[in-house]
Amino acid sequence: MPNYVSEALHKFQHPAPYRPEHAPHDWTKPAYGQRQQFVTPHDDSDPLDQDEINCVQQVVGTFLYYARTIDSTAMVAINSISGEEAKATKNTAKKVTRLLNYFATHPDATLRYSKSGMVLKLHTDAAYLVEPRARSRHGAHYWLGTLGIDDNNGAIKNNASIIKPVIFSVAEAERAGRFYNCIDAIPIRIAFEEMGTPNRQHQ
Repeated sequence: MPNYVSEALHKFQHPAPYRPEHAPHDWTKPAYGQRQQFVTPHDDSDPLDQDEINCVQQVVGTFLYYARTIDSTAMVAINSISGEEAKATKNTAKKVTRLLNYFATHPDATLRYSKSGMVLKLHTDAAYLVEPRARSRHGAHYWLGTLGIDDNNGAIKNNASIIKPVIFSVAEAERAGRFYNCIDAIPIRIAFEEMGTPNRQHQ
């Protein structure tokens, strides 16, 4: 989608960052050897005013489409920001700035599709206690490949969502992620069947 990012950055009057930003969001540093994992601290930074909140919502709306269709690397950041936009704070604004810096650094993502056996495949994963209020996150990458071959292809869908119930262990988060991601795979398989795709196997 040539010029989509550059035009969006111009719309929000966001300048090029002083230093390149290669990650769209912060990462949760692992505590090796720690037996207990604690929840993300509550955000007690100052709230944004209504105009600033509107700007956050516009950024999310503008880049959500781009992330879903082309640059899935920003899905987690956008989903996290969208969960805060109704009561956005100064920390939310910092997340938005980092996301825009990332897009300014990497404005022209591409997605390449290759010929395949039309077998629906997906990778699923979960992250435990990485969101506020003791919530976890699940994600998935869906693509079309060939049965029995360790391949990859351009994504036909990417998930990055917060698991609404509070999960009590890493194993439960993984199981919940597989559950939600497989639910999303069902209508895709049905669509393939309605299109008459002969190979309906999945992996």
